[in-house]
Amino acid sequence: MYPHHEESLKLALEYFQTKSRVADGLIAVVFGGSVAKGVERPDSDLDFMVIVTDEKYEELQAAGIATEAIMGVCTYPEGYLDVKYYPKSFIRAVAERGSEPARNAWLKSQCLYTTDPEIPELVHEVSRFQKELVEDKMLSFYGQFELASGYFFPMGKNDPILRVRAATDIVIFGLRMILEENEILFPCIKSLRMMIEKAPKKPENILELADRLLETLSDEDKNAFTSAVMSSLTWQPPENWDLATSRYTEDQELWWLNPRPLVVEW
Repeated sequence: MYPHHEESLKLALEYFQTKSRVADGLIAVVFGGSVAKGVERPDSDLDFMVIVTDEKYEELQAAGIATEAIMGVCTYPEGYLDVKYYPKSFIRAVAERGSEPARNAWLKSQCLYTTDPEIPELVHEVSRFQKELVEDKMLSFYGQFELASGYFFPMGKNDPILRVRAATDIVIFGLRMILEENEILFPCIKSLRMMIEKAPKKPENILELADRLLETLSDEDKNAFTSAVMSSLTWQPPENWDLATSRYTEDQELWWLNPRPLVVEW
């Protein structure tokens, strides 16, 4: 954290407690984002998840204010407060059933202020990697990976739209399986490459293979990528292929029946 971030952080906390639109309904101020994670740039903004009372949250919702960019608090020219407002029930929901990007948003976050002693524990639980779901998620990711590779990619030989979509799914779900084995939360597509670079257990050239597949859309490069992914995993796919195709159907076609995040973000 740069000195100007530290100085602005102190001013931000004072602002939320005394001058902000939520000061009279404030429960907690949680500091997150790139600065909290230690991957900041000098011009990085400050990210906050601000927990408010149900009454205050309803008031904000009625005004159409779920997020807010607050200028004039930070001490550096490019700085501003990137604020998201939530009720306490939201943190509980993320802890119980949130997607990995939703959970990752709270990773390494710091509870700077709270009037509720339960909040720090919830913040910790939200960002926990759910080891108990690994087997289930691997089957889902494998189903997407295998159907894209073995069915949709060949079918797209004369259909560029289908070919590109299948190649993208092969790469995304192949890399998701690698993240899962490394017990690393999936943050978002934008940060997927960075997380794979940090993963200790992976084929050395996996990102090069992914880039090549997406550039050429060739069978040869598809096979090189899929072989590299599968040979790197300790997880073994089911011998009964119907289990993978059945899971694909559940995740891709029947997802709306089950209250669970879409498979691409699960």
